[in-house]
Amino acid sequence: MRSRALRARARPVLGELALALATPRELDRRLRAATGFLQSVDLEIGRLLKQVLDRRLYGELGLPSFERFVTERLDLAESTARRLVRMARAEHTRGARSAPIATRAAASSRSGERPRAPQSPSSDRTSPPRGNPGGTNRPSPTSRS
Repeated sequence: MRSRALRARARPVLGELALALATPRELDRRLRAATGFLQSVDLEIGRLLKQVLDRRLYGELGLPSFERFVTERLDLAESTARRLVRMARAEHTRGARSAPIATRAAASSRSGERPRAPQSPSSDRTSPPRGNPGGTNRPSPTSRS
């Protein structure tokens, strides 16, 4: 029993040593593999959350809202849960061939970027640009000359 505990404590130290001796290419390969794994996990969590939200299963679990479900039961931020559901919906509406698009969105959100939905070249925007909410070229009330 004692040797098992010692081996368990030695694993992280040996793992750190192996990482310290790894080549840049090996670290890159391992990072890409780990990122791919995380992306697949994000997509699976999104699929599960989509079912809970669409079928309103949070009510059957005794919670009044999806937001309360994700924050209290899963310890997830509401915004994170909604992002994961959007990824699952994007995968569902575009078909299985677009899974890389959804996983790229997960990776970009981890790096601090906002995930962007792919737009077709002919997409027509109906809303004004973000920087100009009114759609006019008037200066904002705070920027007086």
